Amino acid sequence: MKKSLLLFSALLTILSLSARPKDGHYAGLDNKSNQNLWDAIYTVTQVGYSDLSYDGLITAYQKTDVDDNGQLIDMYGGCSFAFSKTCGNYSGECDCYNREHSMPKSWWGSSPKESKQGSDIFHVVPTDGYVNNRRSNYAFGEVSNATYTYNGNKLGSSSMSGYSGTVFEPQNEYKGDFARGYFGTMAKWEVNASSGNGGAIFNGTYTTASNYGLTEYGIALLMKWHREDPVSEKELKRNDAIEATQGNRNPFIDYPELAEYLWGTKKGQTVVLSELTSAYDGGVQVDVPTLFSPTDNSDIQFGNVTLEKTISKSITVKGALLENAISLSISGEDASQFTVSPSAITAAQANAGQPVAVIYTPATEGLHTATLYLRSSDFSTIAVNLEGTGIVAGSGDDDEPEVDIPDGDYVKVTSNRDDWTGTYLIVYETKSECLNATMTSSDNGVTADVTISDNTIAGNEDIDSYAVTISASGNGYVLKTSTGMYVGNSSKKFAYSTSPTVYTISCASGIVNISNGSYTMKYNTGISAFRFYTSGQESIQIYRKEESTATDIENYHNADCKLHVQENTLLLTTEQPANVAIYDYTGRTILHNTAVTQLQTHLPQGIYVVQINGKAQKIWVK
Repeated sequence: MKKSLLLFSALLTILSLSARPKDGHYAGLDNKSNQNLWDAIYTVTQVGYSDLSYDGLITAYQKTDVDDNGQLIDMYGGCSFAFSKTCGNYSGECDCYNREHSMPKSWWGSSPKESKQGSDIFHVVPTDGYVNNRRSNYAFGEVSNATYTYNGNKLGSSSMSGYSGTVFEPQNEYKGDFARGYFGTMAKWEVNASSGNGGAIFNGTYTTASNYGLTEYGIALLMKWHREDPVSEKELKRNDAIEATQGNRNPFIDYPELAEYLWGTKKGQTVVLSELTSAYDGGVQVDVPTLFSPTDNSDIQFGNVTLEKTISKSITVKGALLENAISLSISGEDASQFTVSPSAITAAQANAGQPVAVIYTPATEGLHTATLYLRSSDFSTIAVNLEGTGIVAGSGDDDEPEVDIPDGDYVKVTSNRDDWTGTYLIVYETKSECLNATMTSSDNGVTADVTISDNTIAGNEDIDSYAVTISASGNGYVLKTSTGMYVGNSSKKFAYSTSPTVYTISCASGIVNISNGSYTMKYNTGISAFRFYTSGQESIQIYRKEESTATDIENYHNADCKLHVQENTLLLTTEQPANVAIYDYTGRTILHNTAVTQLQTHLPQGIYVVQINGKAQKIWVK
């Protein structure tokens, strides 16, 4: 799960965690290699195991998959659920959650052993019911042309070589979690999961010659996710909680480097346990110069792009212990259609993780292919396959994405804010309703219908009229309607007046608390209205109006911050500590940092979105 600042990193530092494997738990892995290593991993995954049963998973989730607010953590949709909201019927995202076999049951059988695998909490995870239904039993993968998207999850055709079918791509922050869940489940059960779509990833034979159960596509995909999304604190806590409930641990979470000895850069080498670094102590370590990403023979697909238009895709060049510079060049019959920026990076940049832009500008119609080469004296040459198709303007087949800049739209607030000043919609997502703040007298919190897509509500004149303006007042905030009245309450009812009521506002996992000390704003499903209560009723969400001030910029100043782009370097200074996130045009997070007062980072050529305390700004690095 990605929560660190350096994304696509092979290293993770987790501090102040007391739980870890008991001394001697993994002693059986010491001085093992190849089949002996696999067999030792199989043995240690059995230690302490007790079948929870499928029904018992709901209770176990309350210990293994709970956030700081006592809500269930959903690994597909990113929604927040009370543990009681298990699925019956659902009509959309965030209606309810269910128990998802991330390794679908249709891929394996129903023997006693396989039946117990069906309740192994390492791979049966809590997920949004609707998103789970859209996933169906498709294999995991990376999507080139999505037919369904929600909050970073995608369904569509595979973009990776080795498999061309339909795949489901989970959110970036859980890709590594799912990969390690697969590794641990394979080692625990050695079940043949190669039926149907499972055959894309699994071959069912757990020997050295058969890659311990994985196909070549399975190795490429899962190792990519394992490396790019390192073990997080959330994943460590889940591993500990599973040991406390189900009884066993996942060795690939405790020692992420084990995967390299089976399917990666150290395959065939002997494990010396004292030289491995536990995820509790810093994650993966290597003792020779190593390039983790991109991987050899990986693919970058640009899809259909209109002639003379430019599309840029970002990759991260990441290694460890590198000592020499890396050159980047493009060769092949259609090399002139592609460029790479920068063309060289230092060892220090690569060790830290360096974003690189690969750019496609088709000059002629038709399919174009080329190869990006990364060369250094520290490692064998890495080849990345490039592919794109130039099409005539107006053909209707252009896959070139637009940069999604929230401009006048309302975007869901998912975490607490240092400053709540701004314009907001108060929302009950389950019914897609917001508070209609055009009222001028006491009422029951009249609602208006809204359309929510990807945690965004498109702004327009009507939507803006429903919004409230929040401004600071003393130690709290006041809420003002579009009609100029303040939001207050008379017992449970809303009361709009010229006298302000001061509220405290907080948010955790997308659930918002707006309280005046005695009453808290909630949604009553019985009367379909927003009201104030001392307890009970449904929690609400809040969506903030986001505005961009420009399109292509090099400099942006306001009273609070200064943003400057010069020679591929973004420089940011803020008067007060700010939350800063940078996204590429696909929505992939390049950087996310909190409490920023000064920031300097290199960005390759391309279009980005910089969000400062939630306010989005589009920048163009030329």
